[in-house]
Amino acid sequence: MNQDIFLRDQQDTDREVARFKIRNFIGFSPEEFDLPIYRILPWEFLLEMFLTNQLTLVKPKLWDDPYENLLLKSNAYRRDGTPIDLKDLQEHAFGQCWTLFPETDAFWRIYSHDQNGVRIKTTVRRLFDIIFDNHSHANLTTSFIGRVEYQPQAEIERFYSDPVNIEPIIRDTSGQGMVMSLLLKRNEFEHEKEVRLIYSVDSYSADKANSTKSFNIVPNDLFDDIMLDPRIKPRQERIYRETIQRLGFRNPIVKSSLYQFTPINITLPF
Repeated sequence: MNQDIFLRDQQDTDREVARFKIRNFIGFSPEEFDLPIYRILPWEFLLEMFLTNQLTLVKPKLWDDPYENLLLKSNAYRRDGTPIDLKDLQEHAFGQCWTLFPETDAFWRIYSHDQNGVRIKTTVRRLFDIIFDNHSHANLTTSFIGRVEYQPQAEIERFYSDPVNIEPIIRDTSGQGMVMSLLLKRNEFEHEKEVRLIYSVDSYSADKANSTKSFNIVPNDLFDDIMLDPRIKPRQERIYRETIQRLGFRNPIVKSSLYQFTPINITLPF
């Protein structure tokens, strides 16, 4: 009897979590949850994922753009002028960046500058489910995936300079306040068409002291395919393919055709 009560309670929890989970897909409608998303990373990072069966998020403060998370990097003051240090809140978040673009020349050159990078592909929903526990209410305030919004730098600074805009963020209890600040970037980065996976911990979590946070994955279930750099040399391509297959990956392994040239037939006007 007690087991039946437990199962009913868990089923009620699962239904309630599923109902509210939708709001943690920020910037995506339900029809977009299965959109494909992509990430280019160094070969050694892919190997690490396969050897550990883990996906690793890092603290946003380690990202290159100095305007990342402008809210918590700013000099904050109470209305009476007393300074408030918000920087400790930066230690609560972990994130990982993906893109809606299948590939671009710029992406390969930036993220695979040694020509040994690989591109992995999944969907918005499958990536989010790596960090979201469908059986727990707790994840409703800790786990998010969102589409990045791009605005002029002056507009971002103007928004955060207005106390009227800051109050609902500071008083927010859903976890979305800080997340929204991580989904705002300057127009100069709009070409990235970025999607971000974000996980936050509370002040008492041991993870707060770490620079990374890892989650268990099954690569064959998470990744639809693996794409190799279009400039990769034949010998290196063979080694990469064989290594990935020996590690148990059963899905397609393809080489980007971005730089593949096929002459066309033309008729001269004489």
